[in-house]
Amino acid sequence: MSYPSPATRVMAVSSMILVLTGTALLLWFFHDRFWLPYDEGQYAHSAERLLDGEVLHRDIHEWHMGYVHFVNAAALKVFGRNLLSLRYPLMFCAFFQTWLMYRMFLSRGGGVALAAAFSLLALSWIQFMNPTPNWYALFLMVWIIYLLERGTVHQEPGHPSSFLFHIPHSAFYIPLGVLLMTLFLFRQLSGLFAGMAVFSYLLVSERQVLNTRQRLPGQILLGGLVFLLVGYFYKSSDMLGFMLFGFWPCAVGVSSISRVSVSPVQIGKMGLGLTAGALLAFAPLLAYHVWHGSLWYWYVDTIRDALNIPALPHLKEWSYTYFLSAAWQSVHTVCSGPRILNALFWAMLPGLAFLNGVALWRQRQRVGASTEAVLPWLALFYAPVSVFNQTPIYLFYSAGLSLCALLWLCVDMSGMLRRMVMGLAGLMIFVGTFYQAGQQFRTRYFLSTVAGERLALLRCTALVRAPLWMPAESCQEYTRLVELIHTFGKTGLFAFPNNAELYFLSGAPNRFRFHNTALGLRTAADVDALLANLRAQPPGLVINHRDSVYHTRISTPVLAWVHEHYFLIDRVGEFDVYSYFSRNG
Repeated sequence: MSYPSPATRVMAVSSMILVLTGTALLLWFFHDRFWLPYDEGQYAHSAERLLDGEVLHRDIHEWHMGYVHFVNAAALKVFGRNLLSLRYPLMFCAFFQTWLMYRMFLSRGGGVALAAAFSLLALSWIQFMNPTPNWYALFLMVWIIYLLERGTVHQEPGHPSSFLFHIPHSAFYIPLGVLLMTLFLFRQLSGLFAGMAVFSYLLVSERQVLNTRQRLPGQILLGGLVFLLVGYFYKSSDMLGFMLFGFWPCAVGVSSISRVSVSPVQIGKMGLGLTAGALLAFAPLLAYHVWHGSLWYWYVDTIRDALNIPALPHLKEWSYTYFLSAAWQSVHTVCSGPRILNALFWAMLPGLAFLNGVALWRQRQRVGASTEAVLPWLALFYAPVSVFNQTPIYLFYSAGLSLCALLWLCVDMSGMLRRMVMGLAGLMIFVGTFYQAGQQFRTRYFLSTVAGERLALLRCTALVRAPLWMPAESCQEYTRLVELIHTFGKTGLFAFPNNAELYFLSGAPNRFRFHNTALGLRTAADVDALLANLRAQPPGLVINHRDSVYHTRISTPVLAWVHEHYFLIDRVGEFDVYSYFSRNG
């Protein structure tokens, strides 16, 4: 038996220390340097209402399946009722996720393992520490990839695993089903893409000797998955979005139909194992809603009404074409080193999934490529999560995983291509960390973002429930709003159309089930019920986010009623503050 040399062991220990220390330092530095108030406020507000004894979906309108709210509620309970508390579970997941990626890459070389670990970190969590379910979905997706790579059904009996114990072939699909359903119960759409990625991989990774008739059911299943993917892009994306995120999954899926060689019996085992795991993951949530009598409300919020969310007008306003035009405009206006680097960063970022598709296709065409690569395959089919809303925020939900997939494939490339991919990873890590991470999308113009101009931040100590680093004007605005709520809102607050952060930051209760009028008011009857409630018990203060994208036709009669019965007492940034008592005595 051969043992690694002392120099090899020293290098391995050094790289491990570098990953652990670097990840911890970056997470600590950036964990309190970003806030998206209306988004974070939504999660904090729902979590606090849970802690105060209200029942999710029955008393609290929410379109996410539920697990993210229980994680956030636990964080508020353990660490205190402020926005900083919601960052600690994120830090743990980010640290663990980076470590998993590093461990998975070690067999392909220490250098590429370091590049993969820091690529995933730089292009995801540190960009914005927001308690969104998208981050938990990404964490679970990395865990699924690790499970398939290290505990795969192709693993030889007795093969050691550095993290998971050896899972027998017959029981392998159960933990996979647990992770997939848990991911779905954090975010529905991400769970669907993850399930599509995993099931398509399982169909093409098996190599059984079968006749044409035995292979047909598996081929029909894979064809159906590709059809669903094409339908999603047809309904929810433009042509550029399809080319960047949909073309290669569809092309790879279609070309793999002829490769499917899985018996109906094996498909049945997959289905039973995945279903058993899914039921285990779903059981706690099901028990909660059965106990509280809220199962129907859960269905209405998370399935029936959630299907209407893609129809919101602002989701169609952005396109990834803006990234290319903004990158060109940035360097065309002022051509400098930092601007060139940042322009390259934003020009390449939307294309990482496409490049992964090109590299995976190239590898599959090579002679002797008999097995599918887990990470590139799953990253390719998961990347469409970024099409839901073509903004910088959603792009980071898949970009890090796509870059890691490219790094995985580059090990088998020629010297020149390998160096190009490693150089690309270095560029993305450097620019992502030093120019883009922790910045405020809400207060920084997109051209400034593409140019890499960083905003000056200060710690907002005046906001007890948001002790975060933020722009001075943002701190001043919300400090003033909280003061007005404490002064004039003692008899109630109504904030709309989507400003749950005002309830949480001020501690004012929300007597309505919803916090977002665009999603909580679906019909004219809903509006009439709200207005009747407001007439019966007028809140002392109403705050309207004047320029919010969530102002729709449904909020027009609400705004008209406010103008009729309230008096404008202040304008704070984009917020109009109305007092009922100032007008009615």
